[in-house]
Amino acid sequence: MTEQADGEGNFLATIPLAEGFNILEVISHNSASPEPKRQLLQLTYDSTPLVLFVNITQPEDGVTAPNRVLRLSGETLPGAQVVVNEIIPANPDSAGLWQADIVLQPGVNEISVRATHEGKTATSSITVTHEP
Repeated sequence: MTEQADGEGNFLATIPLAEGFNILEVISHNSASPEPKRQLLQLTYDSTPLVLFVNITQPEDGVTAPNRVLRLSGETLPGAQVVVNEIIPANPDSAGLWQADIVLQPGVNEISVRATHEGKTATSSITVTHEP
């Protein structure tokens, strides 16, 4: 396959990959150099669909919290949108890690987290007791 690069050396090619490990050889020619430049690219292709999930990693379910403001943290599928208690956005980073601060009411607090991605939804919940 031959592709033409733009003025900055960028090009786009669509290459079918086999399931698993693939090695691609890219050969570039430049009119300023008589020798072509070669580079090997190693790619792994996995066609297994990603499963949406959302986990609350901190705090643990059932803990007692003395402070009114509680930091939640967790993980989800990269690219998902996360909302805590239906109103507090928790923006995941590129690895799917998220954080959100919530204000606790005295007593038992039910905390729910919802992640959405490509029309799918995943939920997780914990209970935290606030005792000032």
